[in-house]
Amino acid sequence: MIRLLLPQSKGLALVALCMLASVGLSTVNPLIGRALIDKAMFCAKSCPRPSLLATLLGLMVSAMLLSSLLALASTFINNTVGQSIVKDLRAQLYEHLTRQSMRFFSGVRTGELQTRLLSDVGGVNYAVTEAWPSIFQNTMSVVSALVVMLIMSIPLTVVAVVVVLPTIIPARHVSRIRRRIATSTQQTSVRMNVIAEETLSVSGALLTKAFGRQAAHIQRFGEENERMARLSRRNEVLSRFLDLGMQTFYSLSPFAVYMTAGILLTLHHGSLTVGTILAFLGLQSRLSGSVQGLIDVGVSITTSFAYFERIYEYLDLTPDISDRPGALALQAGDIRGAVRLENVSFSYLASISKDELDPATAQDPLSTRRYWALEDLNMDIEAGQLAAVVGPSGAGKTTLSYLLARFYDVTKGAVMIDGYDVRDFRLSSLSAMIGMVTQETYILNASLHDNLVYARPDATDEEVVAAAKMALIHDRIVDLPGGYDNVVGERGYRLSGGERQRLALARVILKDPPILILDEATSSLDTRSERLIQQALGKIKRGRTNIVIAHRLSTIVAADVIFVLDQGRLVERGTHDRLLALGGLYAELYSTHFAAGAIESRNADGLVLASGEVVVDSEVG
Repeated sequence: MIRLLLPQSKGLALVALCMLASVGLSTVNPLIGRALIDKAMFCAKSCPRPSLLATLLGLMVSAMLLSSLLALASTFINNTVGQSIVKDLRAQLYEHLTRQSMRFFSGVRTGELQTRLLSDVGGVNYAVTEAWPSIFQNTMSVVSALVVMLIMSIPLTVVAVVVVLPTIIPARHVSRIRRRIATSTQQTSVRMNVIAEETLSVSGALLTKAFGRQAAHIQRFGEENERMARLSRRNEVLSRFLDLGMQTFYSLSPFAVYMTAGILLTLHHGSLTVGTILAFLGLQSRLSGSVQGLIDVGVSITTSFAYFERIYEYLDLTPDISDRPGALALQAGDIRGAVRLENVSFSYLASISKDELDPATAQDPLSTRRYWALEDLNMDIEAGQLAAVVGPSGAGKTTLSYLLARFYDVTKGAVMIDGYDVRDFRLSSLSAMIGMVTQETYILNASLHDNLVYARPDATDEEVVAAAKMALIHDRIVDLPGGYDNVVGERGYRLSGGERQRLALARVILKDPPILILDEATSSLDTRSERLIQQALGKIKRGRTNIVIAHRLSTIVAADVIFVLDQGRLVERGTHDRLLALGGLYAELYSTHFAAGAIESRNADGLVLASGEVVVDSEVG
């Protein structure tokens, strides 16, 4: 918390000065009150003294007004500073989360991130806006009150302190309980957010309705909601119990002062006056109130510590993927697009033992194969080539694209672009070099124009339209109400699958990367949508390196080189004709999947699309 406060030191110093002056003025008032009673109203001779009485009353009112104005100024400045700190903390957490690798996001729930970013950061608001000034002000009040009380009467001061001290013990116990409650409350809040995120999104709502699970989710949410209510109720009861206990205890403390004063007067010990006793009672009330304020802050800030722990649990994470010192900041235009994989092995596991890293030294090499998504992979793709990557499900095709874009770092070996290890590039430069279109295209719940310029915010309207025309989506867009300003709904559910894919292609066209990765971009589409997308692909593939991960014949036949993966290993490479003649895994896949796709296309209109061109298929009987 101190680290958060230090950048705002000037504002905090000004707040401290205002508070110090306010506390000093409010401490002076009991002394003025004593003089008003003993010197101006009930003195031995010449009393009352109207002129002195008016002067002292004027001083008392002036001190009260000035103290209130200073307190108001300090509150305003402090809240401005505190909200700035909360804003910076939330921005810091969001920025830190965005820098985490895909390994992090694949292992955490979205509802958890939302809770920590919004609710947890909001929970520390008290600690950075109210706690420290309350601690400072109440501490100064306690110190100043004790000093003045000791000057007035040491015995009465001892009694006042003895009365106050016992309240600290239950307060500490309540603090520990409330801290545990705060942690449990946030965990419950996370579970409620997760349920809401899973069931109230478009995808979640479709799944829920398709399987009739509304009642089950309502029950789950109800259980968590009830748990949240119980925790909140317990927290409120504890707070009220502590407050009422202290108030009751402090309300009895004047009796101890009266009793002690009576004993001292009976014994003729000291020189107690009526003004001194009344002033002392005012200071004792101030002491009790300040101690109660410190206890309340202690209880509340202990609760805030639970939020701090959750926030810094993420802020202390070191991103798996980050820029190396001296990383290269190249522009996309500086890259030709040659891709090379050298002895690449990769596992999605967070950590692997030394024996597992080298299967040759393991007692049972086959037992380690389950760890590897890719193993000892070597590939060369020349700049400007169209390379296809095929293989059965789980062969590691998509993992290959993740490593090239550096969503993950290789476990062994290196991924190279134009002879540079991708780890030597700045992440921003690498992102500019590579464009990706995946089977599950993510569309923002925004206008079509905003979805397109997401790839390049500075694109002109003319460039946006040109990209849409190249992706064969422009005509469909202008037919929609509002055209490019039409809002497509969450995840683009107001568009068909083929329209979403063509919109994603237009987005990549605007980005204009030297390397294009197409990860099964047409595998789930109907024949007509596939043909439209293939026509668009034929236009945008020219002049760049294309890596196509596909199950469709059209993208495979036109490839300059085809890589066949199986269980993370490269088992075949070559052209379509050469691999068919080889009679290996590719020929098997072709006969079972690709040939079926070709027959389906031929049955439709006797044509098969290849690299954006219409050709007569002579391979199918």
